[in-house]
Amino acid sequence: MLGTEINLQIACSVNAGYSLPLLVMLQSLVNTLRPPHRAVVRLIQREPCHQTLDAIGSFMEVHSVALTASNMSQLPRDSHFPPEAAVPLLLHTLLPEDMERVIFLDADMLIVKDISPIWLQSLAGRPFGAVQNSAIPTCGSPRGLDAARELGIPSDAPYFNAGVLLLDLACWREERIAESALAYLRKPNVKYDFMHQGALNAVASDSWLPLDPMWNVPLTAGRWFDRTPESASVSPGIIHYAGQIKPWRTRTSGRFANEYLEILRSVQSSHLIPNERSTTKERLLGFYDRNLRSVFFPIEKSLWNRGLI
Repeated sequence: MLGTEINLQIACSVNAGYSLPLLVMLQSLVNTLRPPHRAVVRLIQREPCHQTLDAIGSFMEVHSVALTASNMSQLPRDSHFPPEAAVPLLLHTLLPEDMERVIFLDADMLIVKDISPIWLQSLAGRPFGAVQNSAIPTCGSPRGLDAARELGIPSDAPYFNAGVLLLDLACWREERIAESALAYLRKPNVKYDFMHQGALNAVASDSWLPLDPMWNVPLTAGRWFDRTPESASVSPGIIHYAGQIKPWRTRTSGRFANEYLEILRSVQSSHLIPNERSTTKERLLGFYDRNLRSVFFPIEKSLWNRGLI
């Protein structure tokens, strides 16, 4: 029937410190989504924040999903990431059983194109789709999978970033992807980077479907040292501010820096969110990104490869 709306089911999970970037990401999603599609978000939190839920509810449909103590006990712990970051491993138990598919999105993103093509993407029988990681392109890359050889995974097998995931929930459940990933994380002496991302790459290296690189493009895309495919750099759909340099904390480079700042200010003004002062470290990181990164990136990359930053 003409005019019928099509719901895109979105899932996000943040702690209190990421409420502001979550609002920016979701506002940018709504700004770019075209009819007949509309987004419905499930916000998964340890302690639901009514201020955040009310703010999101002012421009899109939102449903609160509470993480229980039992849920939290299943999630891995990491000094660099909050437990909520690994919530994709619990989506099959937290979301309605009749939900067929869902797009999981990290909060530190800017949506610059209508994401309905992700929703419409056929997974061809695979449990999930993701974008190959430009910083860690293969399982054998530095900070990829240390145990790739022991797991029987070829060193040149593509390694994906888990910031954007399209899940076929029935297939995900049937293949017990999350259970396998959680079991992997519980193994004694297992080494992994990036929590659930490393675990999912370890247990599902041959099970995922590559999505177009335009749907998970790093801040550094287009610079001489970045490995993002040119087509995605020129015409990105989602900008992912992975790493330590966050555009809601400091001014960054890139052609979407002003667009992010505009939405950030709009969100803060609309929902009376005070402007928190950036730390000296955050301001220095922003200065580095804008003025020095292209010169000193080889040093940065060497330190990052060794897990020192």
